[in-house]
Amino acid sequence: MTAFIIIIQLIYLLLAIILVIYLINIIFSFKKLVPYVPTPYKVIKQMIKLAEIKPADKIIDLGSGSGRIILKVACHYPNSVTGIDNSSVLILTTKFRFWLNKVFKKLKTKNYKIIKGNFLEFELSDYSLVFCFLTNTAMEKLKENFEQLPAGSRIISYHFHFASDKFSEKMIPLSKRGKIFIYQKLG
Repeated sequence: MTAFIIIIQLIYLLLAIILVIYLINIIFSFKKLVPYVPTPYKVIKQMIKLAEIKPADKIIDLGSGSGRIILKVACHYPNSVTGIDNSSVLILTTKFRFWLNKVFKKLKTKNYKIIKGNFLEFELSDYSLVFCFLTNTAMEKLKENFEQLPAGSRIISYHFHFASDKFSEKMIPLSKRGKIFIYQKLG
């Protein structure tokens, strides 16, 4: 019985350490270009609906954080899905969440990637659907990358926008939750 109690205490200690590391990561993210702020699940559902995902879409989430958007897509669509973030803690969190969903057979796709890297330097020309919840500054810095997307590609951005004459823009207001911008690359 004593061994069981010690094991339980060690598990609690491990969980507490993981939680502290996760919280420290969140706090320090506010010094970066894009802080870690999770997209609300209601907004994710709306973003995915507005994306009108097609079978041929190759999907990426820039600044994927803990993988909320790409996991939701991967659980409902068979498309190729990629998440990119520069935080090792968030990448590990995303991989763990995908592993759990794979174990419980919730994933509709086997074609997913979680990449640790700088989304500002990532080549986007192979993707047809981009999700993001960044900042206006990050969106402006990504403008040249976005312009490399194939014609007809879509960008679904929660709350933040950019200006480009190479995209049509539509803004969808959300009640009490900001807005979603939908961009489509012109021919």
